Amino acid sequence: MEARNIALQRVITTYMEAIHTIQVKSAKGKLSTLWLSLAKFYEDHYSNDITLNIQNARAIYKKACGIHFKTVDECAVIWTNWTEMEIKYENYDEALLVMQEAITEPIASKKRRKQKASHAGSQSQKVLNSTGSTKYHNYNDNTD
Repeated sequence: MEARNIALQRVITTYMEAIHTIQVKSAKGKLSTLWLSLAKFYEDHYSNDITLNIQNARAIYKKACGIHFKTVDECAVIWTNWTEMEIKYENYDEALLVMQEAITEPIASKKRRKQKASHAGSQSQKVLNSTGSTKYHNYNDNTD
């Protein structure tokens, strides 16, 4: 049993080193596959207690969802695999919560979007009208 635990710890350490070493923006492959593989490892091999395994896999999925992957597809595959795991173990309410979180705009993004909108709205921009002459348009104002 002790040898199995040592082997499991080595596998986990290797995954964690890889995850922390790889630079997301310069990675050649899909970093999401590494996170998915780690979550699957926890789900299938961590212990004989399936509840503990699911909790550990959830923790990995949650961390992976916080990564800014190169593409939206990589992020989406994390969310869908997490949802599929929950469905597999008949945790339907949890699966719905995961999907709700997946489609909810993060608070930080909302704040950035509102800041950009208020900043853009408070600035006048130089634009060309249909006659080719220059005029200034204030985006807070609905008139031209």
